[in-house]
Amino acid sequence: MGVTLITLEQYSEAETKIQDSLKISQDIDYKYLIAESLKALAEIAHKTDRPKLALTRCQEALELSKELGIPLVKHCEELLAEIQDKVGK
Repeated sequence: MGVTLITLEQYSEAETKIQDSLKISQDIDYKYLIAESLKALAEIAHKTDRPKLALTRCQEALELSKELGIPLVKHCEELLAEIQDKVGK
């Protein structure tokens, strides 16, 4: 649901839903969903002009994705490059 809300540019509601998902994922130690949630939160922070939070969340998602060896690594690397490019400007 959170990803759909991001697509609809309803960032505040998306962030709330994804934060809830992250908490539940952390409570049950579901690392794949933790990584997905962190990446989505990084995307929201990036789109809402919060570069420090975007960098932090994206780096956390990338680190966990690499640890798990999941395809999300590529998406995190692409998002990280976008964030860094924006911060550099």
